Amino acid sequence: MNIVQTLWVGEMSLLENDFGWLNPQYHLMSWALSCLSLKENYKNIVLYTDSKGYKIFAEKLNLPYTDIIIQYDNLSCPQPHWAYPKLLTYSYQQEPFIHIDGDVYLPNKLNSSIEVSDLIAQNKEIGSKYYKNMMNDILQKSLLMPNLLQEELKKDSITSYNAGIIGGNDLDFIKEYCQTAFDFIETNHLNDFSSKYININNNILFEQILFYTLSEKYYKSVTTVLEHSIRDNGYTYHNFCNFNLYNKTKFMHIIGGHKKKHTSM
Repeated sequence: MNIVQTLWVGEMSLLENDFGWLNPQYHLMSWALSCLSLKENYKNIVLYTDSKGYKIFAEKLNLPYTDIIIQYDNLSCPQPHWAYPKLLTYSYQQEPFIHIDGDVYLPNKLNSSIEVSDLIAQNKEIGSKYYKNMMNDILQKSLLMPNLLQEELKKDSITSYNAGIIGGNDLDFIKEYCQTAFDFIETNHLNDFSSKYININNNILFEQILFYTLSEKYYKSVTTVLEHSIRDNGYTYHNFCNFNLYNKTKFMHIIGGHKKKHTSM
């Protein structure tokens, strides 16, 4: 199974910008740990990045990727839509793959049953007011979207799959999923830097909620690394970010606000 990762730096600097972390150094350390943990368990690990990412990860840090592909130079993408280059990476895959974010670490190899699954995700998410409030903002903007997304966003509990780990063997489905996301982005001009929607958090919608709604539409089974579902605001430090449990856990994911805490890294 091929393991892929995506780092789009864009107009930012890996040495000066924190990318949501406490400081830039923690961000770089996270990527190093993610890569090294994957290298311990998998042979083929490919990073899709831009020239800035290549310069730091290949030339400065010498991270042991099987290949580092400079793919995203001159990518037209507003920084708030950081999930877009990830979707591009998914769409480029010609063989079964698992995409793993740079804030996810695998102390041990994933269960073999996951690697043979048609579709893979980190875990299913149970929607709370956290996602509901974000999606209500999107609904109020009257963005054009497929009916299946409209119907999901109207529910009191909006279901999704966490894409910290995502992929699978069903490449036809994954390509349709990506194309549906690209159509949504293009139709609503979300990659237009003058767009009035530029600061709306569409990432969860076109990456995670869309993956769920399409899998339901086609009655596709999704195998999750974590067998049980998690509330969308329920990613606790103890269960996902506690380095004291590193060798005892399936994976770690330093998600969201945990990146800003001294105890997370």
